[in-house]
Amino acid sequence: MKKIILALSLIMVTGCVKTHDPVKISIDSIDQTRMYSIKSNALGYIDAIEKQVMLNDINLDEYDDIKEGTYTIDELDNKNVLFRGELPSTGCVAIDNVGSVVDYSLLYEEETKTYIVNHDSDLNDAVVRLGTKEDLKSICK
Repeated sequence: MKKIILALSLIMVTGCVKTHDPVKISIDSIDQTRMYSIKSNALGYIDAIEKQVMLNDINLDEYDDIKEGTYTIDELDNKNVLFRGELPSTGCVAIDNVGSVVDYSLLYEEETKTYIVNHDSDLNDAVVRLGTKEDLKSICK
C-alpha cells in the first residue's frame, strides 16, 4: 500500500501521467488502415500490370504490347491494363526486358490527403507515406 501511495505522490508532483486521447488513437488507427488499403491497392495494380504483360506475350497483339520501359498510369490504361481496385491518380511504372515491374512511384489523391507509394528496392516492398506530386520518384520525371 505504501508503494502505491508513494507512486501516486510522485505522479502528482512530477505530472508524469501519460494519458491516451481516444480520439487521437482512433484517427491514427484510421490513417494506418487507409495506408494499408492504399498499399494493398498499389500492389494489386502492379500485379495486374505484370499479368497484362504475360497476356500480351501470349496473344502477340502488338497494339497492346507492353515492352521494357517506363509508363505513366494513363499509358498503361491505354494498353488495357485491367484492375478493379482503386487506380492511382498519377504516377509511373518501370518494366524490365522480361516484363517484371522493377520500380514504381504512384500517387493516390483524396480530398484531404495525398499518399505516395514507392517501391523500396532494399525491402522489395511498397512504402506508403503522405506526400505531394513533387514527391514522385525521379523515374516519373
